[in-house]
Amino acid sequence: MAYVSRTKKAQAQAKVTSPVESRVKQTTNEVHVSATTSLETLETLETIREDLAEIKNDLKKTVTEDKLETLVSTIIKKLLQQNNKEREKLINAEVEKRCKQIEEKYDKKLEMMSRNIEILEKKTDSLTQKLHECRTEIRNQEQSLAEIQEASVEALRRSNKNEQYSRKYNFKIMGLKETQKENTWEKVKTFIKENAGVVIEDREIIAAHRIPGEQGKSRPILVKLVNTDVKSKVMRKRSEVKNKGYRLVDDVTKANVELIKRLSQLDAVQSAWYFNGAVYGKIGDRRVKFDITDDIEKKVKKAAK
Repeated sequence: MAYVSRTKKAQAQAKVTSPVESRVKQTTNEVHVSATTSLETLETLETIREDLAEIKNDLKKTVTEDKLETLVSTIIKKLLQQNNKEREKLINAEVEKRCKQIEEKYDKKLEMMSRNIEILEKKTDSLTQKLHECRTEIRNQEQSLAEIQEASVEALRRSNKNEQYSRKYNFKIMGLKETQKENTWEKVKTFIKENAGVVIEDREIIAAHRIPGEQGKSRPILVKLVNTDVKSKVMRKRSEVKNKGYRLVDDVTKANVELIKRLSQLDAVQSAWYFNGAVYGKIGDRRVKFDITDDIEKKVKKAAK
């Protein structure tokens, strides 16, 4: 903004006076009513006019308040933008730094995880191989077990068959009263002759003795003969002997006795018995042969269809 020079201001202060002061001076100094006063007044007005013109000219060059506000706002915006850019740079730099730190951190963790996964994969491969070997071994063991089980069943079947075969010349007398100091051999011959009408020679008897039986009852007598012909002559008379209150029964193995009991407990089996080295059961109108190694229930169901 333009301003009035000190010289002109001094001149204005020296020359310009208010009308009141002029009147006071005229009152005080009545002598000064001449043309000199009028000239000085004109000069003062001219000076003021010049100063006003200069001020007007300077004011034309001066920025208005609105423009100044706009200018200040623009400057502030530029400063803020510059500040924001600087802050953005700082923030970006900090973010990049943090991201790099996080990336490095997780790169290390990822590397560690990769190593662990590799170790686990090796262990998994090892375990898979061991599992495969175990499964192979189990299959082999199962096959061996099946073979052993099959051999065991066959051995059991053969053992029972051989044992039963060794008893094919034997029979038992049930219900014959036991006496003290009895001669079992003679007692058997007399019993068979009197109750079955069959005469047995001493040479036809290999053995005759009491065997364990039910408690409180007379023990059975086991008789072993020389051949099946002699045994058949006696066993044909079993019905006659039964009518007299006694029983003649085959010497059956324990396994076959259990088999007969199991068959007798099934509703589909009308009767079960032993004959000529084997066990039979009557199912409907059929006679079915059974073995101790059979699946009894399955075989009975099949026969009952």
